[in-house]
Amino acid sequence: MALLLAMALLLAAQLVAASGLQCEASPEFQELQHKMATMEKLIQPLQNKVNLLENQLQALEKISKSVQEKKVGFHVVMRPASMSLGLTYGGFGPFGVDQVLKYGHVITNVGDNYSPLTGMFTAPVDGLYFFAFTTCADGLGQVMVGVQLIRNNEEVSFAAQFMKSKDDWMSNSAALVLKQGDLVYVRLPRGSQVSSSMRHMSNTFSGFLIHEL
Repeated sequence: MALLLAMALLLAAQLVAASGLQCEASPEFQELQHKMATMEKLIQPLQNKVNLLENQLQALEKISKSVQEKKVGFHVVMRPASMSLGLTYGGFGPFGVDQVLKYGHVITNVGDNYSPLTGMFTAPVDGLYFFAFTTCADGLGQVMVGVQLIRNNEEVSFAAQFMKSKDDWMSNSAALVLKQGDLVYVRLPRGSQVSSSMRHMSNTFSGFLIHEL
């Protein structure tokens, strides 16, 4: 309000000066000039306060956006297909073609963006995401064990080796920039095997949203 009043007085003084209705020597004109000079001194601090408030408002808007960002995260485990037969572990593969691994035991699925039916995670928003996977060969003997982390049919991370011992574990991870609707999943390459266990979380797949972009 004070800023608007000061601006109005300045405008009035400028109009009077331009109209020539008052002589510069008149007391009224001199008083108006004095008020104008006073208002000019008041305007600058008020303008500085306005600028400060605008900056604070922008900072609050950024904080509010950060708080409202979508929450996304999942952690899933592969269980043996032979568990219905009473076995506590089992192998998966090898196959003649690549296979998407389906982690059916869902421990965490904030946002419901991972599907245990397809084994795929669908990005709900554009953002920077982090993914990790662990795989093992438990009781398979000498076999090729390996899995790939896939983004939209493109390999972005890989872990594999020829197992000579009874059991061993491998893991890998990746930070990925995703667009809304992008798919991320773990794939078993043709000719490879993995195993899963009822007793241990030996084959897992996890991911979460770091922040939106």
